[in-house]
Amino acid sequence: MSKDRIKSLLGITAMVAAAATIIAVSYITGQKKREYKSYDFAMGTALSADIYTVGMNEAEEKTFNDRIFQEIKKLDTNVISWRTPASEVYKINNRKNGYNDIALSSDLKELTEISLDIGEKTNGALDISLRPLLNVWGIEDAESESDFKVPDNASLVLARSKCGFEDLNIENGRLHIKDDLILDFGATGKGYALDKARLFLKQNNKIKGAVIAVGGSIMTYGTKADGGPFVVGIRDPEGNEGDVMGILTVNDAFISTSGSYEKYIDKDGKRYHHIIDRDSMYPAESGLKSVTVIAPNGALSDGLSTALFILGIDKSLPILEYYHSEAIFITEDDKVVVTSGIKDKFSLSSERYRFE
Repeated sequence: MSKDRIKSLLGITAMVAAAATIIAVSYITGQKKREYKSYDFAMGTALSADIYTVGMNEAEEKTFNDRIFQEIKKLDTNVISWRTPASEVYKINNRKNGYNDIALSSDLKELTEISLDIGEKTNGALDISLRPLLNVWGIEDAESESDFKVPDNASLVLARSKCGFEDLNIENGRLHIKDDLILDFGATGKGYALDKARLFLKQNNKIKGAVIAVGGSIMTYGTKADGGPFVVGIRDPEGNEGDVMGILTVNDAFISTSGSYEKYIDKDGKRYHHIIDRDSMYPAESGLKSVTVIAPNGALSDGLSTALFILGIDKSLPILEYYHSEAIFITEDDKVVVTSGIKDKFSLSSERYRFE
Protein backbone atom coordinates (compact mmCIF):
# COMPACT_ATOMS: atom_id res chain seq x y z
CA MET A 1 0.00 0.00 0.00
CA SER A 2 1.33 3.44 -0.93
CA LYS A 3 2.31 5.99 1.71
CA ASP A 4 -0.34 8.36 0.34
CA ARG A 5 -3.01 5.69 0.75
CA ILE A 6 -1.94 4.99 4.34
CA LYS A 7 -1.95 8.69 5.10
CA SER A 8 -5.43 8.99 3.59
CA LEU A 9 -6.79 6.16 5.71
CA LEU A 10 -5.29 7.45 8.93
CA GLY A 11 -6.38 11.00 8.21
CA ILE A 12 -10.12 10.32 8.22
CA THR A 13 -11.65 12.77 10.67
CA ALA A 14 -15.22 11.46 10.94
CA MET A 15 -16.32 10.39 14.40
CA VAL A 16 -15.40 6.84 13.47
CA ALA A 17 -12.88 6.21 10.65
CA ALA A 18 -14.01 3.05 8.92
CA ALA A 19 -11.50 3.07 6.05
CA ALA A 20 -13.23 3.17 2.68
CA THR A 21 -16.62 1.66 3.33
CA ILE A 22 -18.62 2.79 6.35
CA ILE A 23 -18.61 5.98 8.39
CA ALA A 24 -20.19 5.79 11.85
CA VAL A 25 -21.38 9.06 13.38
CA SER A 26 -22.57 9.78 16.90
CA TYR A 27 -23.15 12.94 18.91
CA ILE A 28 -22.50 13.54 22.59
CA THR A 29 -25.29 15.40 24.35
CA GLY A 30 -25.04 14.48 28.02
CA GLN A 31 -22.57 15.24 30.75
CA LYS A 32 -22.39 11.89 32.52
CA LYS A 33 -20.67 9.93 29.78
CA ARG A 34 -17.27 10.90 28.42
CA GLU A 35 -16.25 10.23 24.83
CA TYR A 36 -12.72 9.28 23.79
CA LYS A 37 -11.65 8.45 20.24
CA SER A 38 -8.38 7.34 18.70
CA TYR A 39 -6.97 5.94 15.48
CA ASP A 40 -4.32 3.46 14.44
CA PHE A 41 -3.33 1.16 11.58
CA ALA A 42 -3.18 -2.64 11.42
CA MET A 43 -4.30 -5.59 9.31
CA GLY A 44 -3.50 -3.49 6.24
CA THR A 45 -6.18 -0.91 7.04
CA ALA A 46 -7.31 1.88 9.36
CA LEU A 47 -8.45 1.20 12.92
CA SER A 48 -10.60 3.46 15.05
CA ALA A 49 -12.00 3.23 18.55
CA ASP A 50 -14.64 5.62 19.90
CA ILE A 51 -15.66 4.80 23.47
CA TYR A 52 -18.19 6.25 25.92
CA THR A 53 -17.21 5.86 29.54
CA VAL A 54 -18.34 6.54 33.09
CA GLY A 55 -15.78 6.88 35.88
CA MET A 56 -12.70 7.03 33.63
CA ASN A 57 -10.32 9.93 33.12
CA GLU A 58 -8.66 10.73 29.81
CA ALA A 59 -5.45 8.85 30.61
CA GLU A 60 -7.43 5.72 31.46
CA GLU A 61 -9.46 6.05 28.28
CA LYS A 62 -6.31 6.39 26.18
CA THR A 63 -4.82 3.32 27.83
CA PHE A 64 -7.99 1.36 27.18
CA ASN A 65 -8.12 2.31 23.48
CA ASP A 66 -4.44 1.48 23.13
CA ARG A 67 -5.16 -1.94 24.62
CA ILE A 68 -7.94 -2.51 22.06
CA PHE A 69 -5.51 -1.75 19.24
CA GLN A 70 -2.85 -3.96 20.83
CA GLU A 71 -5.28 -6.87 20.99
CA ILE A 72 -6.17 -6.47 17.31
CA LYS A 73 -2.53 -6.19 16.28
CA LYS A 74 -1.60 -9.23 18.38
CA LEU A 75 -4.37 -11.27 16.75
CA ASP A 76 -3.08 -10.25 13.33
CA THR A 77 0.65 -10.75 13.85
CA ASN A 78 0.39 -13.90 15.99
CA VAL A 79 -2.52 -15.65 14.29
CA ILE A 80 -4.17 -14.31 11.13
CA SER A 81 -1.62 -12.60 8.90
CA TRP A 82 -0.42 -14.57 5.87
CA ARG A 83 2.39 -12.03 5.37
CA THR A 84 3.96 -11.99 8.87
CA PRO A 85 6.49 -14.81 9.54
CA ALA A 86 5.56 -15.03 13.25
CA SER A 87 1.89 -15.72 12.59
CA GLU A 88 0.18 -19.07 12.85
CA VAL A 89 -1.29 -18.78 9.33
CA TYR A 90 2.07 -17.88 7.81
CA LYS A 91 3.64 -20.97 9.36
CA ILE A 92 0.84 -23.16 8.06
CA ASN A 93 1.16 -21.69 4.58
CA ASN A 94 4.92 -22.24 4.55
CA ARG A 95 4.87 -25.81 5.88
CA LYS A 96 6.70 -28.60 4.10
CA ASN A 97 4.76 -31.03 1.94
CA GLY A 98 3.34 -33.86 4.00
CA TYR A 99 2.77 -31.73 7.12
CA ASN A 100 -1.00 -31.77 6.82
CA ASP A 101 -2.18 -32.43 10.38
CA ILE A 102 -1.72 -29.23 12.37
CA ALA A 103 -2.76 -28.22 15.90
CA LEU A 104 -4.70 -24.94 15.94
CA SER A 105 -4.96 -22.21 18.54
CA SER A 106 -8.47 -21.59 19.85
CA ASP A 107 -8.71 -18.34 17.88
CA LEU A 108 -7.66 -19.84 14.57
CA LYS A 109 -9.87 -22.87 15.13
CA GLU A 110 -12.91 -20.68 15.73
CA LEU A 111 -12.19 -18.38 12.78
CA THR A 112 -11.55 -21.32 10.45
CA GLU A 113 -14.76 -23.07 11.48
CA ILE A 114 -16.83 -19.94 10.85
CA SER A 115 -15.15 -19.38 7.48
CA LEU A 116 -15.60 -22.99 6.37
CA ASP A 117 -19.24 -22.93 7.37
CA ILE A 118 -19.87 -19.81 5.27
CA GLY A 119 -17.97 -21.41 2.39
CA GLU A 120 -20.15 -24.51 2.57
CA LYS A 121 -23.45 -22.62 2.86
CA THR A 122 -22.56 -20.31 -0.06
CA ASN A 123 -21.22 -23.07 -2.34
CA GLY A 124 -17.74 -21.62 -2.29
CA ALA A 125 -18.56 -17.94 -2.77
CA LEU A 126 -16.34 -17.55 0.28
CA ASP A 127 -13.17 -19.64 0.02
CA ILE A 128 -10.34 -19.06 2.50
CA SER A 129 -7.93 -20.97 0.24
CA LEU A 130 -8.33 -18.58 -2.71
CA ARG A 131 -4.99 -16.77 -2.22
CA PRO A 132 -3.23 -18.40 -5.25
CA LEU A 133 -5.94 -17.01 -7.53
CA LEU A 134 -5.80 -13.59 -5.87
CA ASN A 135 -2.03 -13.53 -6.29
CA VAL A 136 -2.31 -14.26 -10.01
CA TRP A 137 -4.61 -11.29 -10.42
CA GLY A 138 -2.44 -9.01 -8.26
CA ILE A 139 -5.12 -6.33 -8.00
CA GLU A 140 -4.39 -5.61 -4.34
CA ASP A 141 -0.77 -4.66 -4.97
CA ALA A 142 -0.99 -2.95 -8.36
CA GLU A 143 -0.36 0.79 -8.04
CA SER A 144 -1.32 1.81 -11.58
CA GLU A 145 -2.70 0.50 -14.86
CA SER A 146 0.83 -0.05 -16.15
CA ASP A 147 1.56 -2.36 -13.18
CA PHE A 148 -1.40 -4.56 -13.98
CA LYS A 149 -1.87 -7.30 -16.57
CA VAL A 150 -4.96 -9.44 -16.98
CA PRO A 151 -3.78 -13.01 -16.36
CA ASP A 152 -4.04 -15.57 -19.14
CA ASN A 153 -6.42 -18.50 -18.81
CA ALA A 154 -3.67 -21.08 -18.26
CA SER A 155 -2.35 -19.12 -15.27
CA LEU A 156 -5.85 -18.84 -13.83
CA VAL A 157 -6.59 -22.53 -14.25
CA LEU A 158 -3.30 -23.50 -12.59
CA ALA A 159 -3.95 -21.16 -9.66
CA ARG A 160 -7.52 -22.41 -9.30
CA SER A 161 -6.24 -25.99 -9.07
CA LYS A 162 -4.42 -24.97 -5.87
CA CYS A 163 -7.62 -23.66 -4.24
CA GLY A 164 -10.54 -25.42 -2.62
CA PHE A 165 -11.76 -25.08 0.97
CA GLU A 166 -13.38 -28.49 0.52
CA ASP A 167 -9.92 -29.97 1.13
CA LEU A 168 -9.83 -28.42 4.62
CA ASN A 169 -11.38 -29.87 7.74
CA ILE A 170 -10.94 -29.69 11.50
CA GLU A 171 -11.03 -32.71 13.79
CA ASN A 172 -10.27 -32.61 17.51
CA GLY A 173 -8.78 -29.13 17.21
CA ARG A 174 -6.42 -30.10 14.41
CA LEU A 175 -6.46 -28.81 10.86
CA HIS A 176 -6.24 -31.33 8.05
CA ILE A 177 -5.04 -29.58 4.92
CA LYS A 178 -3.98 -30.82 1.49
CA ASP A 179 -0.50 -30.10 0.10
CA ASP A 180 -0.34 -26.82 -1.91
CA LEU A 181 -3.37 -25.42 -0.09
CA ILE A 182 -2.82 -22.14 1.78
CA LEU A 183 -5.04 -19.99 4.00
CA ASP A 184 -6.11 -16.37 3.68
CA PHE A 185 -8.55 -14.78 6.14
CA GLY A 186 -8.77 -11.42 4.40
CA ALA A 187 -12.54 -11.85 4.06
CA THR A 188 -13.29 -12.77 7.70
CA GLY A 189 -10.30 -11.69 9.82
CA LYS A 190 -11.23 -8.04 10.29
CA GLY A 191 -14.69 -8.98 11.46
CA TYR A 192 -13.25 -11.58 13.81
CA ALA A 193 -10.99 -8.89 15.29
CA LEU A 194 -14.17 -7.02 16.20
CA ASP A 195 -15.52 -10.13 17.91
CA LYS A 196 -12.41 -10.17 20.08
CA ALA A 197 -12.67 -6.42 20.70
CA ARG A 198 -16.25 -6.85 21.93
CA LEU A 199 -15.13 -9.46 24.45
CA PHE A 200 -12.50 -7.00 25.63
CA LEU A 201 -15.09 -4.21 26.02
CA LYS A 202 -17.36 -6.43 28.11
CA GLN A 203 -14.59 -6.94 30.68
CA ASN A 204 -14.79 -3.31 31.80
CA ASN A 205 -18.07 -2.06 33.30
CA LYS A 206 -16.95 1.56 32.88
CA ILE A 207 -17.39 1.20 29.11
CA LYS A 208 -21.01 2.10 28.38
CA GLY A 209 -20.80 2.32 24.62
CA ALA A 210 -18.33 2.05 21.76
CA VAL A 211 -17.89 2.06 18.02
CA ILE A 212 -14.87 0.08 16.84
CA ALA A 213 -13.87 -0.04 13.17
CA VAL A 214 -11.40 -2.29 11.38
CA GLY A 215 -11.37 -1.31 7.75
CA GLY A 216 -14.80 -1.91 6.24
CA SER A 217 -16.15 -3.65 9.34
CA ILE A 218 -17.75 -1.88 12.30
CA MET A 219 -19.00 -2.95 15.70
CA THR A 220 -21.41 -0.82 17.71
CA TYR A 221 -21.69 -1.63 21.41
CA GLY A 222 -24.03 -0.36 24.10
CA THR A 223 -25.31 3.17 23.54
CA LYS A 224 -23.87 6.54 22.65
CA ALA A 225 -23.53 9.37 25.15
CA ASP A 226 -27.19 10.42 25.18
CA GLY A 227 -28.36 6.83 25.64
CA GLY A 228 -29.67 6.58 22.11
CA PRO A 229 -28.73 4.27 19.23
CA PHE A 230 -25.83 4.77 16.84
CA VAL A 231 -26.27 6.26 13.39
CA VAL A 232 -24.17 4.59 10.70
CA GLY A 233 -23.70 6.11 7.28
CA ILE A 234 -23.30 3.65 4.38
CA ARG A 235 -20.59 4.62 1.91
CA ASP A 236 -21.68 5.88 -1.49
CA PRO A 237 -19.98 3.58 -4.04
CA GLU A 238 -19.88 6.44 -6.54
CA GLY A 239 -18.65 9.05 -4.07
CA ASN A 240 -15.45 9.92 -2.30
CA GLU A 241 -14.34 8.68 1.10
CA GLY A 242 -16.78 10.11 3.60
CA ASP A 243 -19.69 10.37 1.15
CA VAL A 244 -22.74 8.42 2.29
CA MET A 245 -25.82 7.22 0.38
CA GLY A 246 -27.95 6.17 3.31
CA ILE A 247 -28.30 6.09 7.07
CA LEU A 248 -28.71 3.01 9.29
CA THR A 249 -29.74 3.26 12.95
CA VAL A 250 -28.49 0.44 15.21
CA ASN A 251 -27.72 -0.51 18.79
CA ASP A 252 -25.43 -3.53 19.33
CA ALA A 253 -24.44 -4.62 15.83
CA PHE A 254 -21.73 -5.95 13.55
CA ILE A 255 -21.74 -4.33 10.13
CA SER A 256 -19.48 -5.05 7.14
CA THR A 257 -19.46 -3.75 3.58
CA SER A 258 -17.85 -5.20 0.46
CA GLY A 259 -17.82 -3.37 -2.85
CA SER A 260 -16.23 -3.16 -6.26
CA TYR A 261 -14.93 0.34 -5.49
CA GLU A 262 -12.63 -0.70 -2.60
CA LYS A 263 -9.61 -2.12 -4.47
CA TYR A 264 -9.61 -2.04 -8.24
CA ILE A 265 -7.64 -1.33 -11.38
CA ASP A 266 -9.03 0.21 -14.59
CA LYS A 267 -7.40 -1.38 -17.63
CA ASP A 268 -8.25 -0.69 -21.27
CA GLY A 269 -11.62 0.76 -20.34
CA LYS A 270 -12.66 -2.07 -17.99
CA ARG A 271 -12.64 -2.16 -14.19
CA TYR A 272 -11.14 -5.17 -12.42
CA HIS A 273 -11.92 -5.30 -8.71
CA HIS A 274 -10.48 -7.50 -5.97
CA ILE A 275 -13.50 -9.71 -5.16
CA ILE A 276 -12.81 -12.81 -7.22
CA ASP A 277 -15.48 -15.37 -8.09
CA ARG A 278 -13.73 -18.73 -7.93
CA ASP A 279 -16.17 -20.27 -10.43
CA SER A 280 -15.43 -17.77 -13.20
CA MET A 281 -11.90 -17.07 -11.87
CA TYR A 282 -12.61 -13.40 -12.66
CA PRO A 283 -13.81 -10.44 -10.58
CA ALA A 284 -17.41 -11.08 -9.61
CA GLU A 285 -20.14 -9.77 -11.90
CA SER A 286 -23.38 -10.10 -9.95
CA GLY A 287 -24.95 -6.77 -10.83
CA LEU A 288 -23.92 -5.21 -7.51
CA LYS A 289 -21.79 -2.23 -6.51
CA SER A 290 -21.78 -3.07 -2.82
CA VAL A 291 -23.30 -5.21 -0.10
CA THR A 292 -23.60 -4.24 3.56
CA VAL A 293 -24.36 -7.06 6.01
CA ILE A 294 -25.60 -6.77 9.58
CA ALA A 295 -24.96 -10.07 11.37
CA PRO A 296 -24.82 -11.59 14.88
CA ASN A 297 -21.00 -11.57 14.94
CA GLY A 298 -18.16 -9.80 13.18
CA ALA A 299 -16.58 -12.72 11.32
CA LEU A 300 -19.99 -13.62 9.93
CA SER A 301 -20.80 -10.08 8.77
CA ASP A 302 -17.35 -9.78 7.18
CA GLY A 303 -17.45 -13.13 5.39
CA LEU A 304 -21.06 -12.81 4.25
CA SER A 305 -20.52 -9.37 2.72
CA THR A 306 -17.87 -10.85 0.41
CA ALA A 307 -19.84 -14.01 -0.40
CA LEU A 308 -23.11 -12.20 -1.06
CA PHE A 309 -21.42 -9.69 -3.35
CA ILE A 310 -20.40 -12.67 -5.49
CA LEU A 311 -23.79 -14.43 -5.28
CA GLY A 312 -26.05 -11.49 -6.12
CA ILE A 313 -29.36 -10.62 -4.50
CA ASP A 314 -31.57 -13.59 -5.31
CA LYS A 315 -29.11 -16.25 -4.14
CA SER A 316 -28.23 -14.19 -1.06
CA LEU A 317 -31.67 -13.97 0.50
CA PRO A 318 -31.90 -17.59 1.77
CA ILE A 319 -28.32 -17.33 3.07
CA LEU A 320 -29.24 -14.24 5.09
CA GLU A 321 -32.29 -16.00 6.49
CA TYR A 322 -30.21 -19.01 7.51
CA TYR A 323 -27.71 -16.83 9.38
CA HIS A 324 -30.37 -14.52 10.92
CA SER A 325 -28.71 -11.58 9.20
CA GLU A 326 -29.79 -8.52 7.22
CA ALA A 327 -28.35 -6.71 4.24
CA ILE A 328 -28.38 -3.57 2.10
CA PHE A 329 -27.67 -4.24 -1.59
CA ILE A 330 -26.71 -1.48 -4.04
CA THR A 331 -27.09 -2.51 -7.66
CA GLU A 332 -25.12 -1.32 -10.67
CA ASP A 333 -28.16 0.66 -11.84
CA ASP A 334 -28.39 2.49 -8.48
CA LYS A 335 -31.30 0.57 -6.99
CA VAL A 336 -31.25 -0.27 -3.28
CA VAL A 337 -32.65 -3.48 -1.84
CA VAL A 338 -33.01 -3.66 1.95
CA THR A 339 -34.04 -6.84 3.76
CA SER A 340 -37.19 -6.74 5.85
CA GLY A 341 -35.53 -6.83 9.28
CA ILE A 342 -33.89 -3.41 8.87
CA LYS A 343 -36.25 -1.59 6.48
CA ASP A 344 -37.51 0.65 9.26
CA LYS A 345 -33.94 1.41 10.37
CA PHE A 346 -32.53 2.53 7.02
CA SER A 347 -33.18 5.67 4.97
CA LEU A 348 -31.65 7.09 1.81
CA SER A 349 -29.68 10.32 1.98
CA SER A 350 -28.64 10.62 -1.68
CA GLU A 351 -30.94 11.45 -4.59
CA ARG A 352 -28.85 9.23 -6.87
CA TYR A 353 -30.34 6.05 -5.39
CA ARG A 354 -33.88 4.68 -5.18
CA PHE A 355 -35.50 1.74 -3.47
CA GLU A 356 -36.40 -1.14 -5.71
